[in-house]
Amino acid sequence: MLSDFKYALRALAGAPGFTLVSILILALAIGANTAVFSVVEAVLLRPLPVAHQAELFSLHSGAADQFGLFAMPEFCDYRDGDSGFQGLAALGTFSTTLVDQGDARIVQGVRVSANAFELLGTVPAAGRLLISDDDLAAAAPVAVISFGVWQSQYGARRDAIGRKVTLSGQSYTIVGVLPPGFILPLNGFNRDVCVPLKPDSDPARVNRYSLHYLRVIGRLAPGIGAGQALAKLDALRRGLRARYPEEYAGDGRDQITPLADEIVGAARPQLLTLLGAVGGLLLLACANLAGLHSVRAIGRRRELAIRTALGSSRFGLMRPLLAECLLLAAAGGVAGILIGSLALQALMSVMPVGLPRAHDVQFNGALFLFTAAVSVFAGFAPALVPAGLFARTDLRGAMGPGGRSSTGGPGQARLRYLLVSAQIAVALALLAGTALFLRSFWAVEAVRVGFDTVNVLSARTSLPEAGYQNPDALIRYDERLQASLGSIPGVEAAGATSLLPLTSGLATVEFAIVGRPLAPVGSRPSADYRVVTPGYFRAMGIPLVQGRLLNEQDDRDHPLAVLVNAGLAARFFSDQPAVGQRLQIDDTAVGHRTVQIVGIVGDVKEGALEDRRTFEIYLAYRQMDPAAVPWLRYRTTWVVRTAAPPASVANILRQRIRAVDSGVAVADVHTMGDVVEQARSARRFTLIVIGFFAFTAVLLTAAGIYSVIAYGVTQRTREMGIRLALGASGREMQRLVFREGVAILVSGCALGIAAALGLARLIASQLYGVTPGDPGALLASVVLLGAVAFLACWLPARRAARVDPIVALRIE
Repeated sequence: MLSDFKYALRALAGAPGFTLVSILILALAIGANTAVFSVVEAVLLRPLPVAHQAELFSLHSGAADQFGLFAMPEFCDYRDGDSGFQGLAALGTFSTTLVDQGDARIVQGVRVSANAFELLGTVPAAGRLLISDDDLAAAAPVAVISFGVWQSQYGARRDAIGRKVTLSGQSYTIVGVLPPGFILPLNGFNRDVCVPLKPDSDPARVNRYSLHYLRVIGRLAPGIGAGQALAKLDALRRGLRARYPEEYAGDGRDQITPLADEIVGAARPQLLTLLGAVGGLLLLACANLAGLHSVRAIGRRRELAIRTALGSSRFGLMRPLLAECLLLAAAGGVAGILIGSLALQALMSVMPVGLPRAHDVQFNGALFLFTAAVSVFAGFAPALVPAGLFARTDLRGAMGPGGRSSTGGPGQARLRYLLVSAQIAVALALLAGTALFLRSFWAVEAVRVGFDTVNVLSARTSLPEAGYQNPDALIRYDERLQASLGSIPGVEAAGATSLLPLTSGLATVEFAIVGRPLAPVGSRPSADYRVVTPGYFRAMGIPLVQGRLLNEQDDRDHPLAVLVNAGLAARFFSDQPAVGQRLQIDDTAVGHRTVQIVGIVGDVKEGALEDRRTFEIYLAYRQMDPAAVPWLRYRTTWVVRTAAPPASVANILRQRIRAVDSGVAVADVHTMGDVVEQARSARRFTLIVIGFFAFTAVLLTAAGIYSVIAYGVTQRTREMGIRLALGASGREMQRLVFREGVAILVSGCALGIAAALGLARLIASQLYGVTPGDPGALLASVVLLGAVAFLACWLPARRAARVDPIVALRIE
């Protein structure tokens, strides 16, 4: 084998064009696979940093219109009942301010049952994590910070353990640090700080009308399967309905999902699509390399014949070819790692913000093993077909005249045509998929968000608990800040909302129409619920459709006033005016309130851009319920409309907010244009990556078509010379070449259309505004590939038309 490798090195050095092209194709295919697999491995394949992952599940409440979330009493009933789980833990997200000898900083927190970390089997990076005793009412307030906060805020110093910090105006002691890569099944996933939930001492513990805001996770009890646990949960749900028929109306059933699927499930289709696309690119590269190896082997038929005449065995004939392949695989693998690292950086730059575990993406041992396996496959497999074919072929004819210029017979020609047809099929499938994603992206781009994005700036604020414990304090701060922001030069309007459109967060409220039969609680329709100031609609450019907007007179001394969107008015008041109608809304901790509709505004995309038309209810900020104070204290977002570019106002906006109260933290200062672009980022990511793979596939396919047609012209030069000598024209020679190219194109497109239709069905769930079998996308892909094939055939056809008959006949 050593002599084979030495010979292979000399042979590859003697064919620098073939060698460089082969290494380049290998590097592109391996690099692309390495980059995409690094993301797939980190997000989908790498185990979560928990013990016995298969036993962990996420529970979804069967309560109607609550998005699978649990209320505090409901969680406690499940925790204390026979649920089939050895332990349940609840998680509730919140935003707060963290103060530690400096300015207040907005952090994302989670209130968590103190047994959660023991349940997950999590090991701290430093200190300790929460324990069951931390949930006792008399326990001292403690907190666990994330690994990221430990590094950024405290430089990963051990003396961070034991420090006193202020969260929500209350003093907490940092007792531990979460391990790197720790993740919970929450919106936004990454959290900065965890504090005990203390469910038994929570005032909502005895209130069956309290908000559904808790996510619940659990570990199956020994000997209990998922089906058995689900049956036990159904029994608990039936018991609650029997005891509290009004609060638990409806027939919804609880669901359970493996914890890993809950965390990464939404990203799975997108990443598997990318993995399939890059796998197709690898197959295309292998087919291209197989064609190159086949052509090179045909040129070496005389050499193989001499080896056979000297007594070489069939395996002996294959050994030099396989040695070359291994050398190419090694060189392509090294180059692929370099290209893969660059491609990974490019992927990270366009990766959507909400992709879970994205921070865990890195080169590791598993990635190197994958790269080595792909390198061997991509370098070795393409040579097996031509090597095996020639090992079974009678090579005696290669010793005679014309042996060097032979095309290798009809078997080799059919093999080359089949390989190119396979390349066309793969390229067509990738092109069609890219066209569908492009049509989906355009459809999302065309979605009307319902508000203006030009010269509108937003900033989220978080107020300290001290001094802001009741509605009056929040309203006074709102009035001072409104006046301050309105005096900024260039600011045309300013307002605040409890939740900004197209951002993470969920706030809904059930409603009923006064004067109509009331459906049971839990079976009523729900709407997105926002508490806003009067200036919010002008600042956002949300149009008034009918009635009036909220104003300063909508306070606690006047009847409760709300605005609804056009969608809600059209759905429930199609036969009568909506303005003046009264609703019952369940937005308090003690029951419903009656409000009056004073106006109708345009529809706004509150959630994802792809969401269907939703219902929206806007309550006046000055008429907030006291139970909403903690929510509004930490989640209020201010928006300002400016005449000048928003970037010139951003720093002034921060200064004015803190000038009113230096203890207020400011974060997420963005233009609304940036907010909309971030909402489109996931589709843009898929489109960019798939589009790049499709572009690369088209280039490789063009090279494959050109190489096969050009090689055929070269090997048929004598035949063409005879045809020309007998009176054929150059145009007839071109038609001969194009006829061969068209035959390859048609067979490849036939396979590609079938593959494209199959791929479309697989990605149907990721499409928006376009059907999987969209004929326009398929036709455009076929036309584009046909144009590329025409250009790839044009140069060889031109050469064929210019063959000199005298020179051609002298070749032999």
